[in-house]
Amino acid sequence: MAKIWITFLKSPTGIGYAYFAGDTAEFEEKTAHELMSLGFAKPVYNIESQNGYSDLPDDIPGRKLLIAANIKTMEDLRSINNITDIEGIGKTVAGFIKGYLNKHPA
Repeated sequence: MAKIWITFLKSPTGIGYAYFAGDTAEFEEKTAHELMSLGFAKPVYNIESQNGYSDLPDDIPGRKLLIAANIKTMEDLRSINNITDIEGIGKTVAGFIKGYLNKHPA
């Protein structure tokens, strides 16, 4: 089944998901369309746009969003003061990224 990237417009409380406004995630197409039809999310366009080479690890959370924001190296990422300023990255994904950076020091 196809998957779709969505950005949450508001927290989908009461329906079993723990996301905040601004968080971006990939869902099965049916679930993504349901969340969008209920007004909780919108589709993310150009998520695959990589703008060339990136040495970000494949397993870093939010990798596609980071690359789409022209953050292509770990050095670029470490220089950002507020990760949630990146479009599509909310508190949850930012927390996962910070955790990743803590486990993989420079």
